[in-house]
Amino acid sequence: MTERPAPVFSLIGTLPPRSLLHYLEAPLNRMLGLDRLEQVYQNVSGTDGPDAFFDRLIRLLGVEVFSDDPGLIRVPTRGPTLVVANHPFGGLEGVVLPALLRRL
Repeated sequence: MTERPAPVFSLIGTLPPRSLLHYLEAPLNRMLGLDRLEQVYQNVSGTDGPDAFFDRLIRLLGVEVFSDDPGLIRVPTRGPTLVVANHPFGGLEGVVLPALLRRL
């Protein structure tokens, strides 16, 4: 029998036992979308490295990634790099930026 990995995105087991909030863990997980987020994460995670993770996640989300930004050529291909994002798309750039940067 295959053992399921411990959830990454879940309130289950994090709230004080025998408290009112403890009994609301599962409904809160559903309301906050944590159960769906966990399902997506388990579907795209694997042991084949971050490139595959981001590629699978982008494919699952149905996002097409391309850039004609001339600023990308100024990003160093070696050494440390700091990327600052304002999250104008609700955090999607947190998935797209690593995928773009790994292609450099």
